[in-house]
Amino acid sequence: MITRDEFIANQKKYCEENCAPFFMPSNGRCYRCNRDIIPALIKAGKDGSKELVTGCPLCFRSYCD
Repeated sequence: MITRDEFIANQKKYCEENCAPFFMPSNGRCYRCNRDIIPALIKAGKDGSKELVTGCPLCFRSYCD
């Protein structure tokens, strides 16, 4: 199982390699609902290395508006 620090590192690396902006909160807590989004993303089978996180999987707030 991946850790939260690994998830954030994977997401930062993905952004650098794909010249994409880092939208997700750097501490993993949603700007709107203040909940930790990383456990929900990991539970959904994501590891941060294959797609850009652009919103909260818990309250569905977009981070790219």
